[in-house]
Amino acid sequence: ILMLYMNLLYSIRDDEAVAGEVNSWLDDNRSCQFSQLRLVKIFGLRGVIAELEFIRFVLLRSPILKSMTVKPRSDDGSSELLKKWLRFKRVSVDAEIIYLDP
Repeated sequence: ILMLYMNLLYSIRDDEAVAGEVNSWLDDNRSCQFSQLRLVKIFGLRGVIAELEFIRFVLLRSPILKSMTVKPRSDDGSSELLKKWLRFKRVSVDAEIIYLDP
């Protein structure tokens, strides 16, 4: 089983400053596929644009993904993040997003 585990330990002060870089990165990697990825765990999310776009990128390019576990760093705005994550389209019909309280 291929699994991606990330524990985000960085700080981004101004997520708008990286928005252009994120879009460029996504455009440059359109053909990337995670054809063996089944499990994803990402902890320490802050909800910045780069993180949300990365999650969307993985969901759109992981055809056999079974679950993605996400855990925000704090409660600040976490319900809004959950709403955004649940709306993301997924290539895998079996993919579920598991939300862990901070």
